Amino acid sequence: PALTEEAAEAGAVGSSNSWQTGEGTGHGYQASERIHDILVRDARFEDDDEGDDPPTPFLLVFAAGNFSSQGLTAPKEAKNLIVVANSFSPRVGDPEQVHFTSSRGPTFDGRWVPTLAAPGTSVASARADTATVNCGASAITGTGGLYAYCSGTSMSTPHVAGGLALLIEKWRQTHEGATPSPAL
Repeated sequence: PALTEEAAEAGAVGSSNSWQTGEGTGHGYQASERIHDILVRDARFEDDDEGDDPPTPFLLVFAAGNFSSQGLTAPKEAKNLIVVANSFSPRVGDPEQVHFTSSRGPTFDGRWVPTLAAPGTSVASARADTATVNCGASAITGTGGLYAYCSGTSMSTPHVAGGLALLIEKWRQTHEGATPSPAL
């Protein structure tokens, strides 16, 4: 709940997530998945003690992970998440092809995940110039050590989250300020 409650109260409509619960792959639909499904429907579900506040929908966009066909890590088997695979970037391949390292389903109960794919291979990413490890990549020449070409679903997911933020902004402009439901 802390994942979504404070962000929703500050006006956010969703978040980009590149982490896992540590419960392993092939986890199935369990408590962590159910909680995340509830958070998408109501970011503040634990804050409403009386049950009289309207729900606060919240988009949760998750990186699929980099475990290839070994499966998805928790909570990516949740049903209401937008789970993003890593496709090649035009810099190194065909963006319509999912990279072989990108985690994929089917889920334990047979659903196909990830939801969609976005370029995440050899993407220019910020890096700390003092760090010893930055996604296993050397600094991009001419950037003062502040950028490197990185790969993985953590690189593809922000593309989708940013695109969704722009879609929501446009929706609000054409629908009297209303926010679309996550189901839309």
